[in-house]
Amino acid sequence: MANLRYVLIGCLILWLTLGTGRTAAQITVNGNSEQGVINCTIPDRDLSLSQAQTLYESGCYNAAATVLETVSQQGDSINQAIALSNLSLTQQQLGNWQLATDALKMAFERIEVSNADHQAAIQAQALDVQGQLQLARGQAAAAATSWEQAAQLYTQLDQPNRAALSQIKQARSLQTLGLFQQVKVILVDVAKSLREQPTSDGSEKAIALRQLADVLWMTGASEISLHKSDSSNEQQTRSVQSLLKESLNIGRELNRTDITAAATLSLGNFYRHQFFKDISQPTIDHQKAYKNFSNTLFIYDQVINETSNRPSALQALLNQLSFKVNADIRDWLSEAKGLSTDQQRELQTALEPTALQASYDTAKTQLSILRPGRQTVYAHVNLAESLLKWQQMKWQQNQPLAIDGTEILALLKTAEAQARQLDDKRALSSVLGHQGQLYGLYSKDSQGPWQNAYLETATILTRQALSQAQAIGARDISYQWQHQLGRLLTAQGDRDGAIAAYKGAFDTLQTLRSDLIAVNSDQRFYFRDNIEPIYRELVALLLPPTRSQQSKANADGVQTSQQDLDLVRKVMDALQVAELENFFQAACVDTTTELGKTLQPGDAGIYPILLDHRLEVVLQLPMVDKTVQQANTTSELTEDYTLQRFSSNVEKADIEQLLSQIRRNLDSSNPGAVRQFERASERLYTYLFEATEIGPQTKPQTLAIALENALANSSSKTLVFVLDGPFRAIPLGTLYDGENYLLEKYAIALNLGIEVRESTTLPNGADLKVLAAGVRNPPIPFEDYVLPNVTAELEKIQTSGASVKLLQEEDFTRETFNQQLNDANYQIVHLATHGQFASNREDTYILADDERLPVDELNALFRNTQAIQNPIELIIFSACRTATGDNRAVLGLAGATVQSGARSAIAALWSVDDAASVPFAEAFYQHLEQPDTSRAVALQQAQLTLKEEYTTPRYWAPYVLVGSWR
Repeated sequence: MANLRYVLIGCLILWLTLGTGRTAAQITVNGNSEQGVINCTIPDRDLSLSQAQTLYESGCYNAAATVLETVSQQGDSINQAIALSNLSLTQQQLGNWQLATDALKMAFERIEVSNADHQAAIQAQALDVQGQLQLARGQAAAAATSWEQAAQLYTQLDQPNRAALSQIKQARSLQTLGLFQQVKVILVDVAKSLREQPTSDGSEKAIALRQLADVLWMTGASEISLHKSDSSNEQQTRSVQSLLKESLNIGRELNRTDITAAATLSLGNFYRHQFFKDISQPTIDHQKAYKNFSNTLFIYDQVINETSNRPSALQALLNQLSFKVNADIRDWLSEAKGLSTDQQRELQTALEPTALQASYDTAKTQLSILRPGRQTVYAHVNLAESLLKWQQMKWQQNQPLAIDGTEILALLKTAEAQARQLDDKRALSSVLGHQGQLYGLYSKDSQGPWQNAYLETATILTRQALSQAQAIGARDISYQWQHQLGRLLTAQGDRDGAIAAYKGAFDTLQTLRSDLIAVNSDQRFYFRDNIEPIYRELVALLLPPTRSQQSKANADGVQTSQQDLDLVRKVMDALQVAELENFFQAACVDTTTELGKTLQPGDAGIYPILLDHRLEVVLQLPMVDKTVQQANTTSELTEDYTLQRFSSNVEKADIEQLLSQIRRNLDSSNPGAVRQFERASERLYTYLFEATEIGPQTKPQTLAIALENALANSSSKTLVFVLDGPFRAIPLGTLYDGENYLLEKYAIALNLGIEVRESTTLPNGADLKVLAAGVRNPPIPFEDYVLPNVTAELEKIQTSGASVKLLQEEDFTRETFNQQLNDANYQIVHLATHGQFASNREDTYILADDERLPVDELNALFRNTQAIQNPIELIIFSACRTATGDNRAVLGLAGATVQSGARSAIAALWSVDDAASVPFAEAFYQHLEQPDTSRAVALQQAQLTLKEEYTTPRYWAPYVLVGSWR
């Protein structure tokens, strides 16, 4: 009986490692099966786990669940626990989350009363199922705990490879929470454990090595550093390539083509990820991008042509085709510089239509011999999706469509028939949604009745897809069909219906967050193409264009209500959070306090929103008197604030060009560059602050006048900007009205998705505690970033009147810094050391004397007991800089603030003059010492002090304040 039980346990492990139903899952081939025939018949008698497994593997989840429900009532508690765990797994595939939870609860009850000899093994595997269920329901922290417990049990059972697999899953769930230091510790432990396991352990080690490699590159790393061994002084590293090579070698030794093919396919996916990472940089290394592009195609070709494992070969072919039809590749190729003629010819040959057609023909042939089932459905959808992208690319280029639409529809109809036979709502939703996408695409190429017919059909199919997804709580696909429905209704002129659909997509996205992060490896492009448009298109609908800025009514007769303006504000706030979490690839922003609840008299919140043909601005002002209706009837009241809309007629490209001109000339002292900067800055000021109010008023005012009137009676005036993407590249204090810079009128702060807390001004004198740390001579390989005036800067802080603790040069190490943060409560941490805020978190860091401190690790340094009880009020990165020309780089500053737990941060948008840092620090702390002076005003006054000595903006302009401004 014991041997039989362990056979059944083996079945459970196999079930656990099956695909999740996504299009990238592995595919099963059966050359003898008849296409389109699915046998989900339940045997009349002698039901067993093996029969349930066969049904499961065929995609017959409802039938498998029926068998498991019967089996779970038979035999002893061990067999019942196994059946119930598998039943939970099956119900997860069906989207029946409560039934999955109930089955798992009963499984644990059976385990508690089972034979002690097998209890730990069954419990470990049930915990694996529980982790999967929790992560699918957005409970990442609970999932991490379940997988940690599973790993501990596997370790006790002397099953290190299974323990490693559970730890890898634990790391992935922790990554979605932004706990990068914990992820690093776990992955290092896994890498060391796998290194010590003999190859004879076989397939489980190979799988663990591959999954470790996958989770590394999905979390932004190409290698992992292990601790120094006792026998060597050298740091040991394991690269993604070396891990996959070891997995590949094990597969060869075992003569397992599935293992070798899976490892090679993962390597191709890694190079694909590296390519997209390369071309997303503000300054592209085109040779590096070319190398990763070539490696991607070469590795996929290896799997396609050399492996005897047909499922992996087909998956490689589908992955390769989806890669080739990606529009970003063609955008890169059109701008790629420094490539040789042969290199360009190679790229163009790989992307030419004949190569795409050949890939499609081969894939279509391979699909015809697939055994029907869920994975077959998704293989058809995968291919259809690539063809749709190819069609859309051709349509945008005004070229003849590549593939007859009837061929794409035939693929999707075959998939639909199989999904209906399987009664698989998730798969059916995916198929119907893509059919709707196809009809929507062809509506753009049609006119008159045909166009209307295509749109109506697309809408019906999309609604059906959404209904199927919502029936099983599949939020990760529901938002896609809600978005598609919104676009279709917009095309049909149904504004109210479109807004309702977009609101649905927006609400669904707010519940997903970590789920999206966990399943999309090319985060930046996925976010840009699939997530960000939902926010922006909803805002565009809520702020319809007007006939003219002087008109009382919008072009379509729709007034922008206070409710709509408030939703615009909420959407733009949520977009800030989403962008920051996309930067981190983690749901790292736990809570946000609405800006309007923290505004006080003298403050104004400003939302510049860049749309295709206009610049919209929403002005948020605090309610001065909540008991009396203000005279300005254009501002409808809420409990805490009023909202007003302003608009300028200007093309998006013109604003982006102005911002580029300003940024290009800002950090130059050349008189010609300064004049160009001032001209561009004045034009941008006009578009933003001379934007005209939109509403029922008889005499509309500009944003500049509205601000002057609202803040006229305030002694300190602060503008808090919630910046739309391109505006982040410049400090808005440099906007020029022809006579004065904006900084000369207002203190300025930025809100970039981080938590805005109710806060008061900082204490004065000895009550203000400052930890000031600096490095004049950075460690290798950063020795070129010498900061000769660091000592003078720290001396100015020490003599400011505050209680200051200094850490200089060799005293500023990771260990001493961490110790100081733990031992004392500091309101300000001032870092006079080189650092960088880049467009991705891997290149965002600060330097201590002994090492580089990545932004990922600031959480571990700052989030100590003292900081939790008394959060740091302000962190100053006085010598750090953002990556030049990158709008996303400012997210690194916001990210560093989030990770440190500070309420606010000050940093520079470009490399500041080291000598100018000294008078800046002196002036900032002097003004901060003045009673009731906010940090925003102290920064403003310090910059104006610098302006008296350094007239060009290059020296006084780069500093920005992010977060709380009191």
